[in-house]
Amino acid sequence: MRKITKRSVAVVAAAVVAVGGGAAAWAAWTLSGAGDTTATAASVQPLTVGAVDVLGLSPGVASDIQFKVSNPNKFAVKITGVKITNIKAPGGSKCPETNVAKQAFDLPADPLIGPAGAAPTEKAFTLANAIKMNQDAADACQGAKFTISLSLAAITAA
Repeated sequence: MRKITKRSVAVVAAAVVAVGGGAAAWAAWTLSGAGDTTATAASVQPLTVGAVDVLGLSPGVASDIQFKVSNPNKFAVKITGVKITNIKAPGGSKCPETNVAKQAFDLPADPLIGPAGAAPTEKAFTLANAIKMNQDAADACQGAKFTISLSLAAITAA
């Protein structure tokens, strides 16, 4: 009978490990996958203009207009244009809107407004010297409250 040596055992053990390791490698499967998904673009919500105030409206003086803008969208916006669209005198007034005129003005400084859920989503702006009462406005214009309508143009901002 043949004698089993330590060397023989080591060779057989190495062979078993090599074959077993190869079998384990052969049993490992590779996988991959692919697919499609869809994305729907959000609808743009209009900006809201509120609290339009005129400061210091008096004969012959150009006055500032202050207003607030709210952005309900999920993205920041940059105001690119502001227009005074209408000036309306109070009902029954003896001071018609022709006593007040639009003036040339610059866009507000820092015209960015953050997205909904981030600060600020509402921002106050001032249009410097944007409106002026005529020098010869009637006495009936004292204390008259004019309604100033504004429209805005804006784009998405990064």
